[in-house]
Order: sequence, then structure tokens, then C-alpha cells
Amino acid sequence: MHELPVISRIVEICLRHAAKNSARKILTIELEVGPLSDLEPEWMQRYFDHVSRDTIAAGARLKIEKLPLFYRCADCGHEFSFEIQNCAGPDEFVCSGCKSVNITCVSDNGYRIGNMEIV
Repeated sequence: MHELPVISRIVEICLRHAAKNSARKILTIELEVGPLSDLEPEWMQRYFDHVSRDTIAAGARLKIEKLPLFYRCADCGHEFSFEIQNCAGPDEFVCSGCKSVNITCVSDNGYRIGNMEIV
């Protein structure tokens, strides 16, 4: 149910931008979702369908991209993504630039509205 306030805000923002551009209909909305977010794409679409009912966004499809985890090396400053499920062991969990283990996750649980297709 925590998707509802997020989706309500997304609909509000998209409707405002659509109005500024004299849109008659919103067809698709591209969203980037932070890797630490527990938002579920299926529920996001369901709540979107409910919240956008009776608006120009009704029937629009969400295109949701879950972003990878990003890390920053404290030794060299290099930022890189890392897929933990592809890691063979703790020896591989190092900076891809200098091989330091002094790395910190810099990803978040936020979201960003990307492109919006309107007519």
C-alpha cells in the first residue's frame, strides 16, 4: 500500500506537466526506480490505474526501469554499478577502478519521472 502516495504524487506531477504542454492524453510515463526501493512495478501500475481514473492519464502505461546499485570508492572516487547476484564471492566486492574494498553504496530508494508520451 506504500505505493499509493508515491503514485499519487507521480500522477499529480504528470498532469501538471501535461497541462503546461496542452496535452489531450498521456500515453506512457517512463519511471526510474532506485534499487533500494521496495516499490513493486505490478502494484505501481495498479495504483496508477486507480489514481489516474477520470483524468487524461487514464489508461497510460508505466514503463518502469529498476536502476542498478551504485557504489563510490573512498580511495579513488570512482563510481560504479555492481550486481551482487553476479558476485562469485567477497573477493570480487571491490572497486572496479582501483580494487579497494573501501566502497560505499550511494544508491537510494527514490524515483524519477523520465519521459512522458503525450498527444
